[in-house]
Amino acid sequence: MSTKRLAPAFVAVLLVLAGTVLVLTRSNSDSAPATAAITADDQALLYKAEQRLIKQCMATAGFRYDERPVPTPRTERRFPYVIDDVTWAKAHGYDDPDPASPTPNPNTVYAKALPAERARIYERTLIGSGKQISFELGDGSRISTSDQGCLATARRELYDDLPRWFRARRTTDGIVYLVYSLVHHDERFAAAMKEWAACVRGRGYPADDPGELTGLVEQRAKGRGQQAIRTAEIAGAVTEATCATTTSLARVARELHADYLTKTTADHRREFQELQQLERAALPRAATVLGPS
Repeated sequence: MSTKRLAPAFVAVLLVLAGTVLVLTRSNSDSAPATAAITADDQALLYKAEQRLIKQCMATAGFRYDERPVPTPRTERRFPYVIDDVTWAKAHGYDDPDPASPTPNPNTVYAKALPAERARIYERTLIGSGKQISFELGDGSRISTSDQGCLATARRELYDDLPRWFRARRTTDGIVYLVYSLVHHDERFAAAMKEWAACVRGRGYPADDPGELTGLVEQRAKGRGQQAIRTAEIAGAVTEATCATTTSLARVARELHADYLTKTTADHRREFQELQQLERAALPRAATVLGPS
């Protein structure tokens, strides 16, 4: 089962892994001039330039590095709080249909084929070692990275001020996961979840939250055939979605998410602006790195 939702205890960990990018410009009341929004094409240019710089750096160190393609946006449905679409649940259960198998990363394949010591050197050369760049998030957790290695070298060449870029990038990337955490810990969400739990219990699933429901379905399906497992998963997902939409849970989750996203984005306006400025300034450098197309 791989339902696209996040448990409360897991959201803080994902702050460093988020991929959501929100773009803001300064309001008219702000004394500083507005910065033009970074487009998807701009992001692709920056990514390609970073990959080219990493490849050049690794080659200088005697290693092969294949430039990775620009990541494609995720298209699967995600339910960070609860499955709230009965039609989707009937069609998919807890999984997207026929998920595409990820293409193996040739750089991972290459590194694994190296002798052990050489593989360790490869890793240090690529991502560095230590946590020379570090900052604290608003919730008290700390995010760190190395200022050494080819990844750091590439980003420094593009953005000049690596610590400033890293802080802005990771803070803005993590906004949506911070919102998930705030919603999960809101008393209004907890009250709505109790309504939902009473609903699923009435349908034969003694679970206090969607994670428990998924675990219960998985436990009940153990040792059964594939078709029986699939039937059980769809029944569980439909129950989850039905109770989300017939109680206040789906509505409360949507409203809280929108409210916290607006507030949290405003609270981190400075980081969004700094990221735009740094990435806008990096575009000419990226174009130079890549040369004529």
